[in-house]
Amino acid sequence: PEVRAVATPPVDGAHVPIPHEAVFDHVRDQLHDMGERFETVTHALYRGGDRYIGLGLLDGPRRRGRHTVVGWFNSHDKSKAVTLLFGERVFVCFNLLLMAEVRLARKHTRHVARDLPELVARGLSKLDHVRAVQAARHDAYMNARLTPKAGHDLIIRLLDDGVFAGSKIPRILDEWREPSFCEHREEPSLMRLHNAITYHTTGIRTLARRHAKMQRAMDDLVGFNPPPID
Repeated sequence: PEVRAVATPPVDGAHVPIPHEAVFDHVRDQLHDMGERFETVTHALYRGGDRYIGLGLLDGPRRRGRHTVVGWFNSHDKSKAVTLLFGERVFVCFNLLLMAEVRLARKHTRHVARDLPELVARGLSKLDHVRAVQAARHDAYMNARLTPKAGHDLIIRLLDDGVFAGSKIPRILDEWREPSFCEHREEPSLMRLHNAITYHTTGIRTLARRHAKMQRAMDDLVGFNPPPID
């Protein structure tokens, strides 16, 4: 209700605002037409309602806790374009920088309302590809068994890359050796180390950049080269 209560400002020269709820409605309705559903949806308003972010967890195929997140953004203050994102994670940083595997945007100019359904459709058409890449990466990480030496070497590489501070190493090692969650207690794999690092990595200002560095390093280790998303 709070999102729908936000008034959409009038056209200001070349800037053509659209209602916040229009973005959400198009995403939800087109997902519904594809047979997809949201398991959970979170809405957030900023700057007195001038900026809006929505995040939805899809109620779809999962592999050991991996899932797909859809995000959308709209603004009334000329700060950013209307944006659609999705992937295994959607990052929203302190300055509302948005990052994900897929990111599409459309400026608030003439015909933005007309073009919005096509933007959403183009983004959602990549959903199967994103899921396939997620599943392939998950399998590659799960099948990569790490010796203690290989795990320690990777942790030091990630430390040098700035993925986490040195003070995190004891907790990461403890989590890797004795996972807190039973579903992570398989043989010592790259996935188990990935989960240990993400469990103890925080800092919203740089989280997206650090996660990207970690993923590149782990992809390199197992020779995983995901096909580009057109």
